[in-house]
Amino acid sequence: MGRTLGKRRCDCQSPGRPRWRRSASDEARHSGSTAGWAGPSRHGPTRRSLHPVSAPTATLPPELRLTHLRQLEAEAIHIMREVVSQFERPVMMYSIGKDSSVLLHVARKAFFPGKVPFPVLHVDTTWKFREMIEFRDRTAAELGLDLIVHTNPDGVADGINPFDHGSRNYTDIMKTQALKQALDAGRFDAARVADRRRRVVDCIAVGEHGFQHVGE
Repeated sequence: MGRTLGKRRCDCQSPGRPRWRRSASDEARHSGSTAGWAGPSRHGPTRRSLHPVSAPTATLPPELRLTHLRQLEAEAIHIMREVVSQFERPVMMYSIGKDSSVLLHVARKAFFPGKVPFPVLHVDTTWKFREMIEFRDRTAAELGLDLIVHTNPDGVADGINPFDHGSRNYTDIMKTQALKQALDAGRFDAARVADRRRRVVDCIAVGEHGFQHVGE
């Protein structure tokens, strides 16, 4: 798939591509952090929790009290705005599924009337329905998203699929390894993912040695 408006692919095979490495000062800040998030910050060592400080709702009149769903939405919006202010290169995962679609909707609300100010990453396993890919591209074009699509080139070359190689190997190669390739190529330092079993949004700090939850 070639380049189109609002969409770009990771070039993870270029021998000269830069690789993100945490600097010594960043490592020191990272190892000494006790706050609710960790990772390189554009504002130096000062830390703030990603969680909003909420006032007791029992003292508010009923018409001003937020429902549980509205509280989760408000917290997710707060986390998104804080991550944008505190991380250099955040990215948001987008699998075209219901969870990531909700996450995208929340991101739009967080930065309305402006556009979503960070790239949206889709790890393409090559096994999505054609209609899903069309929906992804149409959504990116309509919303003006900076869509990054990445597929593990080694997995494609080896013809990896869930039927001949098993679901575990397929998931590891075409999803997990592909995700690491894309995050490394983009030099991203934070990634947002949706998880309906926990909260509306999680933020994960991306470092040389793996991932770490920094907000949920």
